[in-house]
Amino acid sequence: MNVGQYQTILGAALALVTTVVTADVTLEMDVAAGNQMKQLIQVSEGRVRVTSGVQGQEFIVLYREGSDQYQVLDGKAKTVMTITPQQVRQTMQQASGMMQQMQAMMAEQMKNMTPEQRAQVEQMMGKPAGGARAKPQIRRTKRTEKVGSWNCEVIEVVEGARVTSELCVAKAKTLGISDRDFQTLQAFFKVMGSMADSARGGMGRDMPFFGPEEIPGVPVRASHIRAGKKDIVQLTKVGTDRIASALFTVPDDYQPAQLPGMPGMPGMPTR
Repeated sequence: MNVGQYQTILGAALALVTTVVTADVTLEMDVAAGNQMKQLIQVSEGRVRVTSGVQGQEFIVLYREGSDQYQVLDGKAKTVMTITPQQVRQTMQQASGMMQQMQAMMAEQMKNMTPEQRAQVEQMMGKPAGGARAKPQIRRTKRTEKVGSWNCEVIEVVEGARVTSELCVAKAKTLGISDRDFQTLQAFFKVMGSMADSARGGMGRDMPFFGPEEIPGVPVRASHIRAGKKDIVQLTKVGTDRIASALFTVPDDYQPAQLPGMPGMPGMPTR
């Protein structure tokens, strides 16, 4: 092998390594929860774009790594909301007061119910009326399954003695996701998880988010169990084509909007 051939092979190898390390990634998801919905998660150069479409409407979430906020775009209304932890906390504090009043009324009504009726209402509410809800915990089952063409580990989310969600988690490398893109995804879900915890505290949401320290990879299937039924989100395709940078910016014709339930809050910047 002469020097020229060696340089050619080395150059090709370095190009391949660079592609693997910095490649963009697109995850296509099927969401079976009431209305069938498709979801697209795109990651490129420290940025995340999540596109959800249902019944002719399109919603987009934009996030840049290192930020503690994200933007929500409404494709039909052509509006953009910038969601911050402070906004979520304030909104949930307002909602929490209303929820507590409703729970107090429900608890009073349940006094006249039969044990069977009371159990049914508690199951629908996800917790005993007026009672404290158990903190969600991760339970690794050591079971493995195959979702599509990917092997994954089954992880349960439990509250007390009740399994509320089940995740099947694959290693990022199994999906062809680079370390760099996986780091960006982890940062995004950490921010989402922080805000989801605030929302859960105010509204009693059932589907908790967990940080990268607790979920050792990427969920290729997530099943939320409620009233004996499952809402399922499942990965169907992984792509590594280059993603246009413009997809991670807010279009110029979109107008700022406020988070519902927060009158009087000044509009947040859209850039």
